[in-house]
Amino acid sequence: MASAALRTAARAAAQLAAPTAGSALAASQRSGCNARDDGSAHDTAEPAQLLSHPASYVCGGEHSLAVSRKGQCFSAGACGLGWSRIKDITPELFVWRRAHTGERTASVTGGYYHSVAIGSSGDVYAWGCGAFTDGNNDGVIPALGQPNSLEETLEPAKVALPDRAAAAAAGAYHSVVLTEDGAVYTFGAAQLGQLGRRTTKATDSAGLPVDARPRPVEGLPGPALGVGAAFYSTFARCRDGVYATGENQYQQLGAGPKNIRTMTRIAELDGESIAEVTGGYCHTLCRTIDGRVLSLGAGDDGQRGDGLTEGNTVVSLVKIPVGAIPVAAGANHSLALGLDGNAYAWGSNEHGELGLGDDVDGAATPVRVPRPSDGVAYTAVSAGYAHSVLTDARGRAWAFGLGDSGQLARGDDGDASTPVQCLSVEAP
Repeated sequence: MASAALRTAARAAAQLAAPTAGSALAASQRSGCNARDDGSAHDTAEPAQLLSHPASYVCGGEHSLAVSRKGQCFSAGACGLGWSRIKDITPELFVWRRAHTGERTASVTGGYYHSVAIGSSGDVYAWGCGAFTDGNNDGVIPALGQPNSLEETLEPAKVALPDRAAAAAAGAYHSVVLTEDGAVYTFGAAQLGQLGRRTTKATDSAGLPVDARPRPVEGLPGPALGVGAAFYSTFARCRDGVYATGENQYQQLGAGPKNIRTMTRIAELDGESIAEVTGGYCHTLCRTIDGRVLSLGAGDDGQRGDGLTEGNTVVSLVKIPVGAIPVAAGANHSLALGLDGNAYAWGSNEHGELGLGDDVDGAATPVRVPRPSDGVAYTAVSAGYAHSVLTDARGRAWAFGLGDSGQLARGDDGDASTPVQCLSVEAP
């Protein structure tokens, strides 16, 4: 448990960091970047360099995303921009490429196969691999908010919503948007209840229920304060607690049925002041206002962070040595930024996603990730399927983990087991 002094410091930091429904620049609860956009062209990666003003970097599933200090949005890796799964992985995916929305980008978040950005106007844009396909369009998953499209949306396309967006989150095959009035809209795959509402009888050609239309979730008692997503789940923070819907096979949404179909309060979190909630493949992370981190769900790879790989209670306290500000969940690993400027990682290290080197199989409690050689503190953390991206106080991005799709944004498709510097998105 945090000391009184730590609780006070963490509470102040968390209140500054926590997204609210009234902020057009609110970050998504899974991952997000807050920066502005001027719409000017800049389509090629620039050499890594020191920045006078920080850019923002986040992970998708097999890609990474960035917003420059001018508000330009970029993507590197597969499923990030202009690529579908019937195409080969080519070197052009290994560097940052511009994602044109037509306006400055306020925030961006990555799903497993797609990306969702919010413009400075509050409009929402989505793009990426929205379909399972072997070349015959055999399984469209409309997580991109384009109801009449049977093709993948490989460039940013505007999503029709009734109000300005404040935040967005993305799961494996679905998207979540929080509007400025506190309404929560979902669209995409619905097979495990992740949309949190009744859907039409629409299915993809593989027979899975989908709903490409953005529609409000059901079950919330009032306006939401923030949203989050896991692979197959959706979260909403409300004044009376945390609500969730979707897959619950490992009790990652609290004790209850294996699939939850409408937004339902996580009773085990009652009484906690939750500032952030996000999830991975089968686990959930919650950050409290006083800087504690709570975990739910599967823990067999140590991703719960409570020191156990089996026999976990429904909710447990992550054994992080300092108060946390943001947290991030990959498929089977977890990250947190500490108030001490260090990044902490735990869970699976199969592909180097903890940044702790090749000799570490994993960690059941948080371990400090090495800082850059110049000792600069980290300021942000983000987790993808099996890679991680950290931002430091000088605006540089450091990535590690699986890199076979170019998601480490360093110009190649190699893995990295310790932090390596990404290419910069800033022009000289």
